[in-house]
Amino acid sequence: MNFQNIALNPDTLVTEFFEIENTTDHPVKIDKISSPSEFITVVPSSASIEPGKSYLIRVEVKPSAVGRHSTSILIETDSKKLVKKKLPVFFNVRDMHLTGSK
Repeated sequence: MNFQNIALNPDTLVTEFFEIENTTDHPVKIDKISSPSEFITVVPSSASIEPGKSYLIRVEVKPSAVGRHSTSILIETDSKKLVKKKLPVFFNVRDMHLTGSK
């Protein structure tokens, strides 16, 4: 997941989504969805997905420091096929005053 360039601003909140699909023939319980980054919030933090269905996950980035950042979103499930998965997340935060952006 790549958020590209984000302007540092106290009101900045950038939102993206990703989808988790259950391709098995039984329900999958997502026990935990989280990020170790202080800049990232993941909603919801857990879910259950019925067979053949999918679930949309919201990722919010609220940066508070200029620079390039890389982190991950950790997904833990009860599925034998996918117990733990790590989704890389990248974003660059620029100072809006240095670039002349409004």
